Amino acid sequence: MGHTEEVGQPLWWTSDGREVDDIQNASPSSLVYSGQSDPKVNVALDNTLRYKGFSLNFMLVYYGGHKMRVRQYYQMFDLPFGPLADFYTNSWTPENTDTNVPGIGQYGTSSLQPSMIENTDIFVQPANFIKIRNLTFGYDVPKEFIRQIGLNNLQLRFQVNNLPALWKKNNVKVDPETLGIRRQVTYVLGLNFNF
Repeated sequence: MGHTEEVGQPLWWTSDGREVDDIQNASPSSLVYSGQSDPKVNVALDNTLRYKGFSLNFMLVYYGGHKMRVRQYYQMFDLPFGPLADFYTNSWTPENTDTNVPGIGQYGTSSLQPSMIENTDIFVQPANFIKIRNLTFGYDVPKEFIRQIGLNNLQLRFQVNNLPALWKKNNVKVDPETLGIRRQVTYVLGLNFNF
């Protein structure tokens, strides 16, 4: 997808190299397979490290070999009420012609169907990522201390869930697992004891 230099409207390249500004009558043979949305590879590593009553447990996951369609922008003639997505700050203007984001406001058009732009392959990104699914810090209180208060076992735990991705292959800074919707990091404090 490109843009006409005069007005910042989307252009598409045909299989024979021509630029066209309308793909409503394009043939199904012009479609390009961009990849599957389900991961081809799932790997998990669950490990616990212990030292003198302290423990550290983590589950590391990798999902890879799949794609996502993300951060789709579309033509806007009228500016909406409310916040705009950050990529519109890079929209086409006569001074900013080296962009894939169509013009908005006075440089926008209402003549295109939004799906014509949203479903192009420019929005397909690799969805590979590595995350720590959860991280748990623990401490087992020594038995000589807890027996004095009548307990057989006392464990303290602090767990963090839904940590942000350690690594993402895409270059649009979107979490492939949630497609950009923020997942709240949760914290759990635990106390386990028995008599």
